[in-house]
Amino acid sequence: MDPNTQSGPQIYELLQQMEVNSIYTTAYPESFLSYQAVILCLGTQFSFHELNYGQATALRDYLNQGGDLYMEGRNIWKQDDIDFLLEKFSINTVAIPGLYPVIEGLDSNLYRRFSI
Repeated sequence: MDPNTQSGPQIYELLQQMEVNSIYTTAYPESFLSYQAVILCLGTQFSFHELNYGQATALRDYLNQGGDLYMEGRNIWKQDDIDFLLEKFSINTVAIPGLYPVIEGLDSNLYRRFSI
């Protein structure tokens, strides 16, 4: 989904080198339920894909069915209209002066010491 395809092709190439059965696509599937895991690259500060409600709902349903999701992209964590998906990751963004927000893990989970 990253408009500049910065991370996705490199991640796919590494998975192929490790002989992990995987596909790479820039198209958004209607459902993720047939995937064992999903790596979703959404872009960078000035070139990114913003998830719409339907896309976020499909990802939430996938996680609710036990799916594994890695989601990359700084702007995704600031989207207000998809809190129902973002809360699944148990992280909060912290507003600070400057260009980028800080992403921090919550005290109650595995990411409690995580901060970028």
